[in-house]
Amino acid sequence: MKYISVSQYAEKFGISERTARNYCANGKIEGAFLTGKTWIIPEEASLPRRSKASSHVLPLLQVLRDQKASKMKGLSRTSSTSMCALSRYILFKMETDESVGC
Repeated sequence: MKYISVSQYAEKFGISERTARNYCANGKIEGAFLTGKTWIIPEEASLPRRSKASSHVLPLLQVLRDQKASKMKGLSRTSSTSMCALSRYILFKMETDESVGC
């Protein structure tokens, strides 16, 4: 079996060397192993598939999308108040729940 370096792998797939090293360190490239400080990658290794982004939409993002869809011109006093309350809610959730993030 032939092996290539991280830089050769990165050049082959048009990604950065840092990304290639991260793939190796996270076990996303099958057959890659560390020799000293150097990652050795099988020549026939393929590019790992990226996981799909979360389909969860944050409440603030949904409000902004709704406003854009309704073609609102600026914020009214009530929507501004709602945005403030929503922002406080999101900050509270981010402090108490680590799964919510930006």
